[in-house]
Amino acid sequence: MPGLILLREEKTPENEYDAVSVVLKEDKDVEIWIWGATTEAKVSSKKNKDRAKIQKLKDRLGNRWGDEIRIVENYIHKVNNKIFCEIDGRQYRR
Repeated sequence: MPGLILLREEKTPENEYDAVSVVLKEDKDVEIWIWGATTEAKVSSKKNKDRAKIQKLKDRLGNRWGDEIRIVENYIHKVNNKIFCEIDGRQYRR
């Protein structure tokens, strides 16, 4: 979204979300998809940190719009040469 700036609690720009997309499915039917990703060897540690940040964003969006929007959390990571995807609660390996 042009001009969208996510802020940390201390009011400085947050650049650690890999992607946030807004999907307008129908009139008044909105989904926000938040994507996290890592290629770090210690996936669990990084994933936990990323999920904590994603949860803060989900909380803020939920506080602002409540049940007017659906928030979808996704995460992608790589182990060896395999890509693991968690998309909307489902896990895939590619």
